[in-house]
Amino acid sequence: METGEVNIGVSPEFPSLPPEITKEDIRPVVPKKGGVVLVQGINEQDDRTDPNSPDFGKLTPEGAKQAAKKAREFFDTVFKELSSKDREKVAIIVCASDAALQMPRGRSSPQKRAVETGVKVLEGIRGSMAAHEIDPTLLLNDAEENRGEPIVMEGYKDLLLWDNREFLESLEKKYPDDHKLWVNYEADNETKKERKDMKVEGPHNIAFRTRQAMAKTMLGVREYLKDHPDSRVFVWTIGMYDNLAPYLKCYVLKINPKENYIPMQKGAGITVEIDPEEGTAETIIGGQTHQVLSLLREPFPVREPFPEQG
Repeated sequence: METGEVNIGVSPEFPSLPPEITKEDIRPVVPKKGGVVLVQGINEQDDRTDPNSPDFGKLTPEGAKQAAKKAREFFDTVFKELSSKDREKVAIIVCASDAALQMPRGRSSPQKRAVETGVKVLEGIRGSMAAHEIDPTLLLNDAEENRGEPIVMEGYKDLLLWDNREFLESLEKKYPDDHKLWVNYEADNETKKERKDMKVEGPHNIAFRTRQAMAKTMLGVREYLKDHPDSRVFVWTIGMYDNLAPYLKCYVLKINPKENYIPMQKGAGITVEIDPEEGTAETIIGGQTHQVLSLLREPFPVREPFPEQG
């Protein structure tokens, strides 16, 4: 799935779907007092050239540079829009998936590309905070218990497919070409019965699991706002295409996650603004506004609102 090349095709039923989600869709937005701006992004470009290299799966130098640059520009814009008094009442937290790189046919790496991206995002944020004389303790990752690192999001993995070797080997045998393997796994047609029999998650399950992980993170934000009701909170999360794309289809674009392939640039994502008074949330992708199921006020989700069919 995480190839950046697979194209299942965009259905003509959804002509307003964005042709691609880009880094430009991570827009700098200032939340209202007591509100939240949530960035939901994916990892930057990582090295896939030589599986035998220790750098396999590690962010490329350019990818690392771009992650820091994007975060720096985002917060430079935000801080310029805030008064010196309002700058004293912000809170920033960066979270990431700690999934190591795994690929079909035994290719793998211990490198954690989302965490590495988060480290560079933190670098950019610290640079912006220093330049605008923001209290460094407002970056919650730098609290002693967080050790200055991205907060690991429980359950925010790319694919649980890797945990079922039997099903993975079946896919590898059926589809010698990786491209076809991912197309068929994402479309979930030819292998659906076998997948369900082996209790392997499909696109709907991935979307829901990702939302559950996001909701757990936002529970902590709710608690923070109870003690700091006048704060403006920024949450920057980093996952992978494999888990974020189904989530975006289901909960943002409101389409079947098995259809309508939506490309994402490396390091791309969206910015969600959550209104503290209305409890509503929205994002803009490719210039078009989408209402998002809020994760701040509504009850913690306990079942899938878009259940898998069949």
